[in-house]
Amino acid sequence: MAVFFAIGFIDSTQNPFLKDFVAKTNNAECNNGGTTVTLTVPNVPYTAGGPNPVVIVNPEIDLPGALIIAWSRVTATNTVKIAFRNVSNSSISSQTISFDISVIQ
Repeated sequence: MAVFFAIGFIDSTQNPFLKDFVAKTNNAECNNGGTTVTLTVPNVPYTAGGPNPVVIVNPEIDLPGALIIAWSRVTATNTVKIAFRNVSNSSISSQTISFDISVIQ
């Protein structure tokens, strides 16, 4: 038995995938703490009440220690927010990390 899925309609005049590269210096994270960063990503649409694009965040390096990306989402036009969390009992020093940001409209 074959199963097929169709997700939306791709308009040939609009690219459904956006990519950007952002370097961001994270704050030092205390033990079991977290923070969010807000990034400007050009051409990202936003609709109050949704649905909104899907955001994929990939760091260019291994994240330090027990630092994780908890979630990411579009919060406004051209704006992506990423939440980080330190899941260890020790602090993590601040450092600059570059990210590939992919947005699927």
